[in-house]
Amino acid sequence: VLAMMQSGCAGAWSSPYLMILTTENSTLPLSPEEASWVASLLHIGRIIGAIIGGISVQFFGSQMGLLMSAVPGAVSWVFIGQATSATWLYIGRVFAGVSTGMTFSTFPLYFGEIGDPSIRGGLVSMGLLGGSMGTVIVSAIAIYVDIPTSSWLFLIMSLVFIVCFAFLPASPHHLARVSTPEKTKASIRWYDRGCDVETSYAGVKKFVDTSKSFTLRDTLGEFKRPEMRKAFFIVLMLFMYQHTSGITTFILYMEKIFTDARVTIIAPSTLVIIESGVAILGMFSTIYLIDRLGRKSLLILCSTGVIISLMVLATHFILLNNGFDADKLQAIPIVSFTLYMLSASGGFRTVPSTILSETLPSSLKGIAACAGNVVGSGFAFLCSKTFQILLDTIGEQGIYWIYTAIVVTVIPFVIFCMPETK
Repeated sequence: VLAMMQSGCAGAWSSPYLMILTTENSTLPLSPEEASWVASLLHIGRIIGAIIGGISVQFFGSQMGLLMSAVPGAVSWVFIGQATSATWLYIGRVFAGVSTGMTFSTFPLYFGEIGDPSIRGGLVSMGLLGGSMGTVIVSAIAIYVDIPTSSWLFLIMSLVFIVCFAFLPASPHHLARVSTPEKTKASIRWYDRGCDVETSYAGVKKFVDTSKSFTLRDTLGEFKRPEMRKAFFIVLMLFMYQHTSGITTFILYMEKIFTDARVTIIAPSTLVIIESGVAILGMFSTIYLIDRLGRKSLLILCSTGVIISLMVLATHFILLNNGFDADKLQAIPIVSFTLYMLSASGGFRTVPSTILSETLPSSLKGIAACAGNVVGSGFAFLCSKTFQILLDTIGEQGIYWIYTAIVVTVIPFVIFCMPETK
């Protein structure tokens, strides 16, 4: 949760602080173009981090890879806190992206190795819950604290994670590859205290011995099997949909969205905190629903909610552009965005990582996690960088209709292509 909380803080940082940095009285004024780069460069860093994370898992294990992800995150807050120009913010955001990319490449594998299959979906959802908690934290802090001070607070959070997580044992799978049976059994006992240690150790050892015989050529040769190619394709598509659903872009620009929607009944900065809290509720509900409804039903349900909310948001801006009284329409963007955050946080944030951990063998999970995050980060960069461009060319309603059309294609994809891994 702490690891994902850092990623949530990094992702949501731009929503409140770019509104401050783009005002005339800002101590570090940014142009709209510079602001869009500050928001989107996070995802360039994520691509780099996804590759580094995939490599670190292979050499150091998932636990150490996740621990290492906090280092560039800590560095990013130093650059951001001491920034005196847009360039320093760019560098800080790239480092934040590297940290986020490493985190998303390692934590599904970590949970896949330490979690019991019956609760693995809930574990992934609980981990991702930290991202929504980070969004709430950064949104609340931004109301009262300036950038240098808040950066030191986020740096402390990174250091706390490093200290706490460093004392956890490596996963049994990694220890079975590089360490003694005693340490492997101790790790099994730590992560699953009610299990039969000897039986679990025998299963882990058998799996590791089998995977050790796999060379890189053997691993890549797994893709010759049609079922592996299909599973890999599904994972990549889910990570693409995760970001083309708009969730990443809307978190980056949430305060601006409410400002453009002419919401005044509640301050946009306060609404960001409220909607981030709604996202936490969505994640909590997913912890319960993902292992009861199943992955397919949950994603179809959440996709339907996203489609409805985006259509309503698009309609709201059409009404504004046609001269309707904004004061009488304020409930529309608030309610529709609440539905959006519940739905997107409940499905698009959790299902891709869960499917990744359950559809592919461990020999391919590292490659799939890396590739999935590279693809997802690439689309996240594309969506966030083009948001301002599309806003200037086709307006708010055009943006929401585009995202609606994309999410509509999720439902047939899930029905006909995605397996149920419950």
